[in-house]
Amino acid sequence: MATGMRDQLLEVPPRINLRVGESRQLRLPGLGSAGYGWRYSIEGPGQAVSITMGREGGPVPNEPGGPPPSTGSSMSVITIAGRQPGSTQVLLELRRQWEGTDKPPKEQHRIEVTVEG
Repeated sequence: MATGMRDQLLEVPPRINLRVGESRQLRLPGLGSAGYGWRYSIEGPGQAVSITMGREGGPVPNEPGGPPPSTGSSMSVITIAGRQPGSTQVLLELRRQWEGTDKPPKEQHRIEVTVEG
């Protein structure tokens, strides 16, 4: 059985404690080849953190003439940085943009973030 990025078990912590100026990266398996992408929202006071999203590497390469790769999706990298003391919640959702919010996300993670001075 082939293992792809979706088979990697990545823990998303329910809580993150940061100091002002400190950051934490989370690696999340992507499903871009199926139209899914990670989205985030900040619930509560958003001034405590800043969030950036990016990709790790590119699509999984395949050998010429060989079978297609197990996934054409790359890992999503989400960086949460402490900006000022406070607490907030970050909601991460894996969903298709065109499906809207009336359909539940494929995956969802809620993280309580506390930033200390």
